[in-house]
Amino acid sequence: MFDPQSPVFQAAIAPFVLSLILVGALFLLAGERYKRALAVCGAGAAVLVAYWLAFSWPAFPPRAASQKLAYLIALSTFLSLVLGSRALPGRIAAALPYIAVLLGLAWIAEPRINQGDFAGIALIAVIAMAGLYALGRRDDEPVDAGVAVLVFAFALAGIAFFAPSVSIAQLAGAIAAATGGYLLWTWPKRRLDFSVVGIMALATPLIWLAAQASLYSRASDAALGIAAAIALAPPLRAAIVRRQTLTTDTLRPIWTGMIAAAIGGAALAVASFNQTGASGYG
Repeated sequence: MFDPQSPVFQAAIAPFVLSLILVGALFLLAGERYKRALAVCGAGAAVLVAYWLAFSWPAFPPRAASQKLAYLIALSTFLSLVLGSRALPGRIAAALPYIAVLLGLAWIAEPRINQGDFAGIALIAVIAMAGLYALGRRDDEPVDAGVAVLVFAFALAGIAFFAPSVSIAQLAGAIAAATGGYLLWTWPKRRLDFSVVGIMALATPLIWLAAQASLYSRASDAALGIAAAIALAPPLRAAIVRRQTLTTDTLRPIWTGMIAAAIGGAALAVASFNQTGASGYG
């Protein structure tokens, strides 16, 4: 399990431990003004290292979508640091994840665009934009957005497993593990922010990975579409759970996680059903 060549080590243990260390280091060492927002960048850096451990670094220019992801994750990590340093005006900072996701999608989908598959790519882009908007709706509740990213990463790993696509499942698991390392620092007591920095560091790589799964694997598009609704878990929780005693900083992420898990479970059920049907059983 602790063998550096083990998939469990590469996809779970290494990114979790690295995230725990890097998030904590940024929180403890960054200046008072920056540490709450900057700390989540450590989780993004852990995902980048996890990619290198699992797949090594691809040559440039990358050809396959999986190779492009390495450079996109590096870009999202760098941009999260820029956002965490508060070097950009507010409107530009808020728009940056949307711009990054669209440009990354266009790069990943380049072969399909050249084939004229505009409708499918446009649908992925619309779902991605809606997911980013939903995640950013509860900016005052940073743990909730992190929980949604965590559950979506697990759901994507499961969908990829049924595809089957081991590399996508492994990288999705690494994003889940890195997000878990971040969440341990800020739950049950809130210490950190997620905000646009966390969306850039963790949500945008997850969206690019889901796009790769949809465009270049046998992953169920129906299951991926259902899983994308996990981004709605924080606002859904806010609309459903209103009693003050149930919306403390400790309990709120649990409710969000339960809603997200229900959506993720439905996505996995669809993925399993589609795989069973494709295999000719049942």
